[in-house]
Amino acid sequence: MNTTILLALFEDARQQVLDNKVFRLLVILTAIPILATFLIGFREEHISFVWGLYTVEYADLLSAFGGSGAINSAEIHVALIQAVQELMVTFFAGSLGMMLCIAATAFFAPRILEKGAADTIFSKPVSRGTILLSRYFAGILFVAFIGAVLVTGMYLGFLTTSGYNDPGFLWGALTLVYLYAMMHSFSIAVAVFTRSSTAAILLTLFLFMFCGGIHGGWTTYEYFQEQSLVAQLRSADEDEDEDEEGSSEEEDDSSAVVDALATALKVTHFILPKTSDADMITRKLRRAIMENPPVIETEDGDFLLKNGPNEFELVPESAGEFEGDGVRWISLAEDGTERGRVTVRRHERELFERTVGSRTRTRPQTAKDAATALEEELEGSVEDLETDNEQLSGVRVLRVSWDEGVWSHDRLFFTFDNWMYEVETEILDGFLEDWSETRWRRQFLFEGNLVLGQVAGMRPDVWYEKVFTWDGELKYNVFFSIGSSLAFILAMLTLAWLRLRTIDF
Repeated sequence: MNTTILLALFEDARQQVLDNKVFRLLVILTAIPILATFLIGFREEHISFVWGLYTVEYADLLSAFGGSGAINSAEIHVALIQAVQELMVTFFAGSLGMMLCIAATAFFAPRILEKGAADTIFSKPVSRGTILLSRYFAGILFVAFIGAVLVTGMYLGFLTTSGYNDPGFLWGALTLVYLYAMMHSFSIAVAVFTRSSTAAILLTLFLFMFCGGIHGGWTTYEYFQEQSLVAQLRSADEDEDEDEEGSSEEEDDSSAVVDALATALKVTHFILPKTSDADMITRKLRRAIMENPPVIETEDGDFLLKNGPNEFELVPESAGEFEGDGVRWISLAEDGTERGRVTVRRHERELFERTVGSRTRTRPQTAKDAATALEEELEGSVEDLETDNEQLSGVRVLRVSWDEGVWSHDRLFFTFDNWMYEVETEILDGFLEDWSETRWRRQFLFEGNLVLGQVAGMRPDVWYEKVFTWDGELKYNVFFSIGSSLAFILAMLTLAWLRLRTIDF
């Protein structure tokens, strides 16, 4: 086979794609979000439409939907842009775009098996395996082009209209290509066996949704197993019903059924391609290449701080004191006097006894306990003592703030597992006026800079993304996920090739 014949095969596939109505719809859907990023700008104070022809303040927008108008709009534009990017990668590229790409290329294999086309194509000095692979890779190149145009166009739109520069977003095209490569191999196999593009579309879309459901079920099962929630619930039931008779046999039967279903779920998950891992792999590649190592990361991975606080310098000798006096940053004025200090520390949670009815139970200290103790200690000796609640990575945070002379103090308390975490700031009055103390705090703590790990109430999908790593155990290993998915692709193409060899035209 020479290059001319190979190029002719790709040109034939290209012409068929351009002739397809679904492809034209896909082009329109790709152009819409790109155009939107050029026409709608998320600026620091407002949303701009058609290059400033019409603007909407963030506070007014939230008020219109029943929210509070008292917001810090200086950073909300970044959150909105990142939300749009996530929506495009997970929904457009990962779901809707995937379905449209399958529909646009499902006829690749059936078309070459039609009587007239087959007589022409298979009379060429080209092996059937080469023809099959040319159709497979033609589809991948087509989808890669669509994905590259989408993310590049949106990246340029955000850069020019919103002033937001995030080269890592360009990795989003990889999600679509990786997903499509898995599904297209199955579509090719179905098409060769059935010679029907309709069957290829329907069965591939069914597999796509089925894989997502199986992976979601497996993730949830593993989550509950890891968290030992099932064992805790069973233990609680045994405490309450320890005198109940005749329940052990029913529990054994129920356990056998659960074990059988769990085994079937695990086997199915390991055999099928890992479609739900695609966007996670893309994000991990993006972080590994684009992001700097974190300033602080605990050995258990529960606490990760990407960057230190702006306007502050790390105290070198405190770097390893996270569980002692704390990691400290200070800010010095030009004359060398201290004008601010930030301390991050953790310690094991104390245990408290609590009596409920006739039972006395021991429970660990909560953030509320720590905040209340600090309030009682400071009561009457400081000014403007206040306590309020905040949310950090879905975790409740208690904040105690007060003034003491020319210094403003606040201390945040939150808990993970057996640890109590504290973040304390001491700011000299007037120091952060130009920066805005509220904005400074939010950038340091609440905009993805501080990442919390194993937390009570963590959703299974969030937990899975944490344990899904490059060096994790086999079932949570990125390389195994990629390898098993590539094995599925190879198996589908091999089946299609074996079937194609036996077809007599």
